[in-house]
Amino acid sequence: MLHTHIETKSGYEVLRGVNSWLFNERDMNCKQYKNLVVIWRTKFIDSDYPIFKDSYDSSYWDLIIPLLKLAGFTVVEITHRTPIREVYHLVSAARLVVAYNGMYHYISKNFIKPMIVMGDSGIIKTHSPQAKHFFAPEKDQSEREILDYILDIKANLPELDAKVEAVKKKLYPIIYGKSYG
Repeated sequence: MLHTHIETKSGYEVLRGVNSWLFNERDMNCKQYKNLVVIWRTKFIDSDYPIFKDSYDSSYWDLIIPLLKLAGFTVVEITHRTPIREVYHLVSAARLVVAYNGMYHYISKNFIKPMIVMGDSGIIKTHSPQAKHFFAPEKDQSEREILDYILDIKANLPELDAKVEAVKKKLYPIIYGKSYG
């Protein structure tokens, strides 16, 4: 997980404007389970955390999880107590990640996984260009926008996949020194 073999006269000048790190390429191409969705939410955090991470309360999550299952997905929830090796494996194998802007957010980002990320912070747009962003019920187009998006998740997967492809096409030449696709 490094920018390797990137040398220019000015060091890392080639990375200007690139706010991404990716895992080693061999880890990017592991087996994916087409119906696996990995989620994490603030419910199990037992310490103080910034309020923007909880812009969608548990009532939303209590609907999101069954909606994903209803759509035919296997939902696996990870927490801050899940061993990192397991997190790494589950995220790498997931078809989709749904999460708040938190601890494992960057693992998903570094795998360039299709992702729905929620949190009332502009940083999620900068740090997760491959994700669909929802900020807060009162800041989105409607209070139901995320639920409607999840309800129609099968139809929305191509949008998420297109975001992933665009990011890979931009970053692969810079990070891996070759074109993507």
